[in-house]
Amino acid sequence: YKNYMKKIILFFAIVSLWSCEENKTESPESTIKITCLNAQFNKVYLVAQVEDKYDTISEVELIDGMGEIPYSLEYPELVYLAFENFGRPLQVFVDEDGLEVSVDFSQNPPEKEITGSTYNDQIETYYAIEDVFNQAMRSYQPLRVQAQADPIIADILKAKEDSTYSHFKQKTLDFCYSNGIVGAFIANRRVFDLTYAQADSVYQNLPAKFSGSSEVASLKEKREILKKVEIGQPTIEVSQETVTGELVSLDETVKQNRYTLLYFWASWHKISRVSNVQLARLHKEYHTKGFEIYGVSLDEDRVKWSEAIMEDMLEWPNVTDFAGVDNAAAKAYGVYYLPQSVLINSNGIIVVKNMSDDDLELYLAENLD
Repeated sequence: YKNYMKKIILFFAIVSLWSCEENKTESPESTIKITCLNAQFNKVYLVAQVEDKYDTISEVELIDGMGEIPYSLEYPELVYLAFENFGRPLQVFVDEDGLEVSVDFSQNPPEKEITGSTYNDQIETYYAIEDVFNQAMRSYQPLRVQAQADPIIADILKAKEDSTYSHFKQKTLDFCYSNGIVGAFIANRRVFDLTYAQADSVYQNLPAKFSGSSEVASLKEKREILKKVEIGQPTIEVSQETVTGELVSLDETVKQNRYTLLYFWASWHKISRVSNVQLARLHKEYHTKGFEIYGVSLDEDRVKWSEAIMEDMLEWPNVTDFAGVDNAAAKAYGVYYLPQSVLINSNGIIVVKNMSDDDLELYLAENLD
């Protein structure tokens, strides 16, 4: 399971739900009809993403647990209904036609019924796919306990997890290809190891009427970034600071070695730290044969970063710009999860991406002996 949970969401942040702002478009007004059962709420707030933050775009006072909250959105969009003094907002995918929401708060979590939005039906279909995957991965927990002491069980577990994830990802991609703007939303927010070909297929299948939406713009930008760092493409230069403040160039590092692994990690990311141990072993074995690692950390704290380098005994160039998940190199290479790697030959061409540590070892054994 941990092999897949490493695809963590890098760019999700805790957002404020209560700052108010004018409606963001001039589109015709629609409404969400709200019915709250077994609860006493005075107000419900409608929260949507406005540029780079989440803001309240509308609100309604409930009478006897009922009300209609107006909104104006140019394109179908995932929004949140935040109930006053209730911690967990309810997400709904709305369109220009409006919809009806009924929530029974006697259940935990509250039981919801949403009608009137094809887009919301689509996203619920995807969440069902995701639930099947999560249940399957949880079912392997007994094997994970056994695998800690038995290498054979560990191999069986890995095969099961690999197969389950591959099946889930294919179902996710199939969903993205055939569900328009909701598919674009899932591709942007849920498929962290998206390739250029996959992003392009989702993009090409989008109806033209959504071309101006922010969701489509995000997918287009991701698609363009991924195209630039496909296998066979030249590397994009990186020049950032080491712990001591020295600027180290990726291009110069690449020229001096037969293979250079551009490796994205962070001191706060546990799976990265585990991978560091394997990479340190490979570096020690293959460095004299022409293998180098150029580590880019998504850290902001110099002290914690420095401590991680020493603790993990990383003897290769490690750099950062202290921008955290907004690291310029990570953005340039389309890094949406950690760890992530790009193997580069001495001519500055990307030859392999995101190999497992075991596959990297086999590649180096075949190409550097």
